[in-house]
Amino acid sequence: MPKKQSGFTMVELLVVITIIGFLSTLVLNSLGQARLKARDSRRLADINSLYTAIYLYYENNYRYPCVQDYYTEGTFDYAEANIRSDEAEWHSCLGQELEPYLKEMPLDPKSNTDPFVYAYRYRSFGEAPGLYVEYMLEKPTGSLLNSPTRGGYHYFYYEQLHD
Repeated sequence: MPKKQSGFTMVELLVVITIIGFLSTLVLNSLGQARLKARDSRRLADINSLYTAIYLYYENNYRYPCVQDYYTEGTFDYAEANIRSDEAEWHSCLGQELEPYLKEMPLDPKSNTDPFVYAYRYRSFGEAPGLYVEYMLEKPTGSLLNSPTRGGYHYFYYEQLHD
């Protein structure tokens, strides 16, 4: 009587390895999507904190922060602050003026990977109506105030605080 061989055939092993690979791909993709949503949630929370601080500053000072540094573009004068990890001078201007209202300046969760894309941008028009905060979501949801300015899945949002 021949001896019975125990073990798995090559086909059985390949099927099991394929199933494990497929399942691990699904899990890693879900984890990546969860991280992306978490970064976008943090961005929205940061923007809400920034809005609150700017509103409080405006109510107490009757002007927007950092209006001492103006640019002229066409017929409009405006102040702009880029809140990103590599721009200490603007970061400090806005940070100093909003310090009573905001513990620390919020930074985009990915500002250290690409500070020119992943940043918050603040633009004010002094005492005149109009203030915009610009930010980018990796997976946009809801409606945009205006059209996206970049292609692909990167969208910039411009939100006007005061009319």
